[in-house]
Amino acid sequence: MVSKRSGNIRRRYTSAYFLYLERTRVTKLWIDDLLIGTQNSLCTPYIYEVSSALTPGKHTLTICVDNTNYPTKGGHLTSENTQTNWNGITGKIELRFFNKQLFKNIMLFL
Repeated sequence: MVSKRSGNIRRRYTSAYFLYLERTRVTKLWIDDLLIGTQNSLCTPYIYEVSSALTPGKHTLTICVDNTNYPTKGGHLTSENTQTNWNGITGKIELRFFNKQLFKNIMLFL
């Protein structure tokens, strides 16, 4: 499955942009013709940092969801015979904007 969307970015009060994808399989993300990255985990949402690629102006985001060669044998959660063997993105798709004061890696020691 490939999905493309275009839109304009107006940079004002934000400096960190993230694309948030919830409940999906293996994804690849392009902005315009630049490959941003690939993620593969069923446990957590995919969060792509896209700040450097989203300059002011018009951009096209392309998301490719790849279900080929996905291990579905033997597990009851991803079986060919259940509804949990989905295609595409079944959760949220959000472009998130944050101010310069962004905490990326917080560690707490008790």
